[in-house]
Amino acid sequence: MQKVLITGATGFVGANLTRRLLREGYEVHAVVRSAGTHWRIAELASAPNFFLHRADLRDADEVSNVVKKVRPQHIAHLAVAGMYEGKTGSDQELFQTNVLGLINLLHAAKDIPYESFINTGSSSEYGFTNKPMRENDPCKPVNVYGISKLAATQYASLHAKEFGKPIITLRLFSPYGPYDFGGRFIAYTMKQSLRGETLQVGNPDSRRDFVYVEDVVDAYINAFGYAQKFSGEIYNIGSGTETTIENAVQEVQRACGSHAEVIWGNSGAFRPGESPRWQADSMKAKRDLSWEPETNFMDGLEKTAKWFKINASFYE
Repeated sequence: MQKVLITGATGFVGANLTRRLLREGYEVHAVVRSAGTHWRIAELASAPNFFLHRADLRDADEVSNVVKKVRPQHIAHLAVAGMYEGKTGSDQELFQTNVLGLINLLHAAKDIPYESFINTGSSSEYGFTNKPMRENDPCKPVNVYGISKLAATQYASLHAKEFGKPIITLRLFSPYGPYDFGGRFIAYTMKQSLRGETLQVGNPDSRRDFVYVEDVVDAYINAFGYAQKFSGEIYNIGSGTETTIENAVQEVQRACGSHAEVIWGNSGAFRPGESPRWQADSMKAKRDLSWEPETNFMDGLEKTAKWFKINASFYE
């Protein structure tokens, strides 16, 4: 049984990945901070192949102790600060978690012969663009979060090349699905729609590349088998389809059977630095990782709505 060490297991994508790994027979070791909310993985505590380890990624000694104890074959690094559930951390927190946390984890595992280290990047690393984003595009992030994620991605690639380690980075676009929560756009829109309550939404012309979370999970698991071959590489993980916020609201309401009132912000009023295009070119992931999204937006929303209806107590 192969061991996977996962950070960020209490987060949205991490919780979905953790569940899939357990279903597929992996031994999963989740690194969590003592503080914070663990509701997404609370019921996994009794799973026979699931183990919790408490450590702060910003503490090199704590991280080293866990990694040396577990000695995993695979490491999935999803812990993040900055955009978690719609909240923005301080500049110090962003760099301490997103950059120093990664550095500590990589150095803790340097002497362990792991088979893959999958780092999690962000489409925010690209910044302003007028075309689908490709991995070889110049990155010009427009906020501190994007800067911190780009620094982490570049460090991971450098570490892979310098030490010959099987490390790759997946740049996620806009995941949605079960266990999404809080201020994130799809979760907020779905909660309000299911309740029949008024939605207050910003620019209807803003665009995103929404990708269903189970497709994202597929990318991580596929990447386990390709990290050694493509060490140091970066891959976009998106649907490849651009959706306006207005269209997304319409599709969410259709999935929820809702006619809740929508109050829009100013059309065309993009936030400072917001890109007018937000679309992944994921052909590199298709070619190298044998990955492509399988869930169209409407099907994904229907699955998500079903989960939100059943698990309403989580967001009441």
